[in-house]
Amino acid sequence: MWSDFLSPGQPSWLLRFIKRVNEHYSLDKGPLLVHCSEGVGRSGVYVAIDSLTEQLDSEGIVDIFSFVTQLRYHRSNLIRTIDEYMFVYRALMEHAQFGDTELELHHLRDHYELLKGKVRDNCRTGLEVEFEKLNDVCEESKTYCVGAWDINKCKNRYECIIPYDMNRVILLPSNADQSSYINASHIQGYYRSLSFIITQDPLPQTIWDFWRMVREQRITTIVMLSDLGPDLNKCPQYWPDENQEVVYETVRVKLKCTTHTSHYILRQFVVTDMEDEGKHVLSQFQLTNWCPGGGGGVPDNLSSLIVAIEHVQQAHNSHLSTGPITVHCSGGGDRSGIYVALSDLIEQARCDERVDVFQTTKYARAQRHCLLQTLEQYDFLYRGLIHYVERYNLCNLGDTPL
Repeated sequence: MWSDFLSPGQPSWLLRFIKRVNEHYSLDKGPLLVHCSEGVGRSGVYVAIDSLTEQLDSEGIVDIFSFVTQLRYHRSNLIRTIDEYMFVYRALMEHAQFGDTELELHHLRDHYELLKGKVRDNCRTGLEVEFEKLNDVCEESKTYCVGAWDINKCKNRYECIIPYDMNRVILLPSNADQSSYINASHIQGYYRSLSFIITQDPLPQTIWDFWRMVREQRITTIVMLSDLGPDLNKCPQYWPDENQEVVYETVRVKLKCTTHTSHYILRQFVVTDMEDEGKHVLSQFQLTNWCPGGGGGVPDNLSSLIVAIEHVQQAHNSHLSTGPITVHCSGGGDRSGIYVALSDLIEQARCDERVDVFQTTKYARAQRHCLLQTLEQYDFLYRGLIHYVERYNLCNLGDTPL
């Protein structure tokens, strides 16, 4: 995910990569060989950040300009673009501000228990201090012009939740609607570059746009985190009744069956692209154990959400789909942010046996407005992750119950 001439997006990704390399490297193994296409841009950035973070940790001070000048003395054109040079600054600032926030799983509970205690000479808990650091994050400014256009305002449920231009879902123009806009955002997961789409509950006037997105993005799994109803904070029924078909312009949708469990309602649809008669099966999971009212609270039943996340991932994998899991709630903010961030952390735990709640939250907030805005939601990510690790016995966290 690091293209030539560009920076690798989030500094935390490269800092984590450098950390992994250094865990396997020692001086007695000889020099560390770094290479890229021409051995100048990406290699120079890697060497600069690796060396300067070590200097920052040991001396508390760095001179980036002098170091890069010295690098270029040894090999011409190392760090050759302004973007690469700025990224070195961003990475060092990230390291200086937040340090290493990644945790090995067996330290997760101990870290959480420490965070719940009061900070010395401070009335706040460590969890509050850690959460408030998210407000100190310096992000490049992002535009959301398309969603704010007058012609598209009627397609937004709330004025404050509009997708960024850089990662909004772009619809193909149709005969019925030449607009490419839908209030939906691509969200990068832990390993796959486009793992999720977060969107608002469809409005009566955007149901067709929603099914256009399903067809064009080849979506096979939907997670619905809202209640049905006509109110602003509830979701209209955007699908046909059981064993009935409805045509949304060029998309034909049939509800095959509905299954009720203690954790969710599972609906199975057959979606047909009427332009080429291609069909695919879509599974919709409507989670039923969230707090009532459609607000930004956390789920009432933590265990129920964990089970649902696991079942959703299993169903998605069974479809052999390359399309993203689509998650929607009232405005595509609070509930969706919790679901996607916790899913991301679970994937980290399973793949690497390490997790980073702070960086996962930070990156989710950088991709869509109004994700993970409260301390209650941040605390829930820790509690949900600990519950998952214990439920599936990924490691021994100790005997203290959550």
